[in-house]
Amino acid sequence: MSTTQTAAVDGNDVESGKLFAILSYIIPFFFLVPLIQRTNSFARFHARQAVSILLLAITLSVVAWFLPLSLLGIVSPVFLLAQLTMIVIGIVHAARGEAKQLPILGEYAERFLQKLGT
Repeated sequence: MSTTQTAAVDGNDVESGKLFAILSYIIPFFFLVPLIQRTNSFARFHARQAVSILLLAITLSVVAWFLPLSLLGIVSPVFLLAQLTMIVIGIVHAARGEAKQLPILGEYAERFLQKLGT
């Protein structure tokens, strides 16, 4: 297990990008706005973290398709709780003006999305 990393961002980016950073976690696909803008490092950081939660949700949904119905009722709430926990952590970090990676997921997301060039 790794420790949570903090990204370096400009103080002006934090203040101007805080709303976009928070909204990228709350509204699905809103993460595209900061990724398209590319001018605010704080909003872009949180947009990448929000993308990682979306990718986690998609992955867990695919996994759920292959589970027997007897397990689905147990596992689905756990998957949902994991996603909601990551969303809340991301919102709290964005609201505090912190560019901290999500626990466990954040580090892998940064590496994966860097390979994609975002």
